Amino acid sequence: MRAGRPIRPFWLPPAVTLLGAASLFLLVVGIRTSDPGAIWAFAALWPLTLLQGFRLLCRWTEPEPTPPLPLR
Repeated sequence: MRAGRPIRPFWLPPAVTLLGAASLFLLVVGIRTSDPGAIWAFAALWPLTLLQGFRLLCRWTEPEPTPPLPLR
């Protein structure tokens, strides 16, 4: 095990970006075509997009941990 600060996942920002783009695409396709498949796909993908976006927002607003003071 590695001591020190925990490893933060670097994949979260690109994942939120891709999920947002896919959700927007499915929203537009669902509105333009009224295809039930596109609407259901959007309905399934949108909550996941919101969840990951909230995780990213929490990670960005989390204060950085302060390193412990050296012992003398």
